[in-house]
Amino acid sequence: RWNIAPHHILAHQDIAPYRKFDPGVNFDWAGFARKGIGAWHDLEPVENDPVIDDKTVHDAFKKNMALYGYDTRPAPEGREFSEVIRAFQTHFLPWNICGQVTGQSVQALDILLENKLS
Repeated sequence: RWNIAPHHILAHQDIAPYRKFDPGVNFDWAGFARKGIGAWHDLEPVENDPVIDDKTVHDAFKKNMALYGYDTRPAPEGREFSEVIRAFQTHFLPWNICGQVTGQSVQALDILLENKLS
């Protein structure tokens, strides 16, 4: 009834990944998205999602996270950008929360960003 865009349905952790850790991995984001509340990517969980160790891919991932709406400014002192990646994974890849750029993280973000911009 409020006509909120799916990509604007967020978790506290998406907004403040250095301070908030809710609603957590047990929140049914996929189920809500199927009901028209929030965004999802429809990827299936994988057992082996290799970490990508490539600066070009990391830079593109960080840029796309910013385009999607995540805060990609330098992390506060004593914190790491991996916490922002972990927030994204908690929301969109709860089966692989490692805080690192993985193949499926890139794939999920690309799908979500494409849906947001279309």
